[in-house]
Amino acid sequence: MGTFQAGSVVIIVGLFLLAMLALLRAALFEDEGLRPYLGGTGAGLVSSLTLFLIMVLTVEVLGVAPFNLAPSAAFLEALDWNDTGLAPLSHFVYGMVWALILVAIFGSGVTIGKAIGVAVGAQWLLFMLIYAPAMGWGAFGLGEPGQPAAPDAPLHLGSPAKFVAMTLLLHILYGAINGWLIPRLAPAREPRAS
Repeated sequence: MGTFQAGSVVIIVGLFLLAMLALLRAALFEDEGLRPYLGGTGAGLVSSLTLFLIMVLTVEVLGVAPFNLAPSAAFLEALDWNDTGLAPLSHFVYGMVWALILVAIFGSGVTIGKAIGVAVGAQWLLFMLIYAPAMGWGAFGLGEPGQPAAPDAPLHLGSPAKFVAMTLLLHILYGAINGWLIPRLAPAREPRAS
C-alpha cells in the first residue's frame, strides 16, 4: 500500500471516528439524544442503497459507467482488498457516516440545500482530490502515470468528463435524498410546556 493510499484509509477511519464521537456527544449531552442520529442513519442507508442500485445498473447491467468497478470496489482493489467482499459494506457505512456528520453539523436544521452542499463540497471534492488519485485515476479522473490502459482492467477509467459528471450527479442525488429524508425521519421535537 502506497503512502497516498494509506493516507486515504486514515481519512476514512477519521471520518468514522468523528461520526462515533458525534453519536456519543448526542447520547450524553443533547436534549433529543440519539433520535436525530438514528434518522440520519436511516436516511444514509436509503440514499446509499439508491446509489448502490444505480451503480449496479450502470456498471454491471448496462455497462455505461466510465469505470469497470464501482468506486468503493475500485478503492479496495487499489489496496488489494477487493476480494474480501468489503466493497458493498464500505459503501453503506461510508454513506451512513456522512449522513451522521450532516446531522452533527446541522442538527434539526438539515435541508436539501445544506445536504447537497456537504455531499458536493466535502464528499465529492474529497473523492475527486483524494480517493480518485489513490485509485490511480488522478484528480478529477485526469489520470496518473501507470494508470491501467486496458479497457478490461479492473481499475480502468474511461472518459474523465463522464466520470466527473456521473459522480457529481450521484453526489447531488445522495445529498438531496438525505436532505429530504433526515427532517422526516427525525423531526425536531416540539418544545416542552413549562
